[in-house]
Amino acid sequence: MLRRFRNLPIAVKLNLVQAAVLLVIIFAAAVWTAWHLRQQLERTALHNLQQTNRLAVSMLEAYDRSLRNDIERSGRVFAGVFDEPLELAEGGAAPRLLERGTPLNDRFDVVDAFTAKAGTVATIFVRQGDDFLRTATSLKKEDGSRASGTVLGPDHPARQSILAGNSYTGKASLFGRDYMTHYTPARDAAGKVVGIFFVGLEFSEGLKALKQNLLAIKVGETGHVYALDAGRQKGVFTVHPTREGTNVLTSKDSRGFEFVREMLDRKSGTVRYDWASPGEAQPRERMTVFDHYPGWDWVVASGSYTDEISREADSAVRNIALMSLAIIVAALVSGFVATRVWVTRPLQEVMGEADRIAAGDLTGHLTVDHADEVGRLKQAIGKMAEHLKTTIGEVRGTSGTMLEHSLALVASAEQVSQSSQVQSNAATGMAASVDEMSVSIDQVVQHAHDAQRISGASGQVASQGAEVITGIQDGARAAVAQMEEGVGRVEQGGVLANRAGQAIGEIDVSTRRGGPRAPGGHQGTNHTTRRENPPPARLDQALGRFRVG
Repeated sequence: MLRRFRNLPIAVKLNLVQAAVLLVIIFAAAVWTAWHLRQQLERTALHNLQQTNRLAVSMLEAYDRSLRNDIERSGRVFAGVFDEPLELAEGGAAPRLLERGTPLNDRFDVVDAFTAKAGTVATIFVRQGDDFLRTATSLKKEDGSRASGTVLGPDHPARQSILAGNSYTGKASLFGRDYMTHYTPARDAAGKVVGIFFVGLEFSEGLKALKQNLLAIKVGETGHVYALDAGRQKGVFTVHPTREGTNVLTSKDSRGFEFVREMLDRKSGTVRYDWASPGEAQPRERMTVFDHYPGWDWVVASGSYTDEISREADSAVRNIALMSLAIIVAALVSGFVATRVWVTRPLQEVMGEADRIAAGDLTGHLTVDHADEVGRLKQAIGKMAEHLKTTIGEVRGTSGTMLEHSLALVASAEQVSQSSQVQSNAATGMAASVDEMSVSIDQVVQHAHDAQRISGASGQVASQGAEVITGIQDGARAAVAQMEEGVGRVEQGGVLANRAGQAIGEIDVSTRRGGPRAPGGHQGTNHTTRRENPPPARLDQALGRFRVG
């Protein structure tokens, strides 16, 4: 794989590396961006949930404050109707509350008149032990009858406050209707609480409108605001689109997590649980922010499914991926065009020029229009071609001179060879004559010896003749030796001439092959061939393959 990559064109390798680097960088950036965006969107969603929930609580608080202000003002007006101190008369069947000796029990005219003017129900309580009995009231039961004769009850939230001598204002559900109530303690001369002046403002219709406003708040795509009672009816939906009045205290998600109990125990915070909306088979994770409103002892919650939050992140990631793909395509196209213009085409020109030079064509010319690496390579190739042209011209001039000298050397060698041959032939003839003379002298010597034996009288003369003949014989032999030495020198000259011819042949081979030839070649080259095609001539023919202009 690596070898195949190495053999790819430079432009392809550059584009592949660029694409790989871009893919890695953009993929890493996309992953990091997706993660960071998801975290940021989740934080934003959590912040939005908190803001939404605070808005819901603020709406509840504002409405509650308005009701409290109205009812407290009405309570002060109603309590001002009576002159204190009052008196508690405990004798008889039921205790009586007296105002300057006049009983306030069953004074329905007073409470009805106040209700008609103020628009709030009114009640006079008389103390009965540690509880309080309704002795006169305009409050009606579900059946329309007055609620007189009923007690406040030991669990009423106002009881302890009244016994301590403090007034109490708060929301209450009385006989199926919602009231904002205010309780003012009535005292005797000793300051002891002997009764209660009560006023109540029914706000069922106003609360219904408030609930509709709360439910109109949308959280995400399917999220909504709801409220739970954290007081005496703990776990009951007080605000919900479809399940208001249902107790969900023991509700669990698919993991067995009692998220409602967790919310009511913690009062405020964030919780995650799995929940399936109506019509859904599989539960989904839901993120809920909740806050406690102590005025009504409600826990107000705002929740949304996390996949609805992450859907925005997924959409953003898709957009990032598409944008990244467009960037990669644009980068690859621009890289392809850039490498083709600045790398591929200039390199192809350089390669073409190099191929022409390798084929012996030195007539080409490269246009250098850039000072980058490719431009410098073009310039170097051009300089190399010019230097090669100059070198070939110089070699051609040198080969012409070598041709002249080699031709002269060949002519001289041939003359030496011819002269050596003539001298060798002459020496050979002279040697034959000397041999014949030596034989004749030997015969003369033999005849002289014979004459010596025949003529004893002429011994002295014969002896002297023999010495003369012996001197002649020695002189002849010395002459023969000198002639043989001359023949050897002539033959040595012929050998030197042959070696000169071989050297010229080696010059031919070296010129054609570009280097010296190993010994032993062309030992039998005849002089005629070298004369017809001398080595410098063949060198000139080899240089003729280059076209230099």
